[in-house]
Amino acid sequence: MVKKKQGKNVAGMAVLQDIRSLLSSAGSQQEAGQERKGEELENRDEIQRLEGQLGQIREQLKREHDAFLKSEAEKQELEKKLNDRQQVAKPAATSKDMNTREIADLQAKKDELETALSRIEDLLQIKTKDLIKRLSRVYEEAGDFDAGRDFRRISNQLESSEAFGAFLNGLVKW
Repeated sequence: MVKKKQGKNVAGMAVLQDIRSLLSSAGSQQEAGQERKGEELENRDEIQRLEGQLGQIREQLKREHDAFLKSEAEKQELEKKLNDRQQVAKPAATSKDMNTREIADLQAKKDELETALSRIEDLLQIKTKDLIKRLSRVYEEAGDFDAGRDFRRISNQLESSEAFGAFLNGLVKW
């Protein structure tokens, strides 16, 4: 029997392992290089897409800026026209040549508007009371007597506040 030298086999095995590890690392580096190239291509595509979007945004921003400048110019023109008209209207409005007839006409229009406003308030109060009574009846017919009672209470409070408002109005006129 021939004895084999164990030292050489172990050394040979270590060398083989080193070679294998180098080969596997070289293969993984190649794979990593290919992955990087793929990522670079994807990144380039992404950059091109984003540059296209940036160009579109720039164009839109330029259009909006132009529209803004145009509206500012129109605003300044309108302000100038308004100032011109106000300067023309001031002497006419402040002149002491307003005769008593114009003042009387204005007072009559004011009185007419106050009367119309008073009538509108009265009609609104009547319609509000009618609506509250209808709502009360609807809830009572539906069997919700508590809600009906609440609406009647609201109606009574509304009438009380109207009476108080008339009292205050009378005091102010007195």
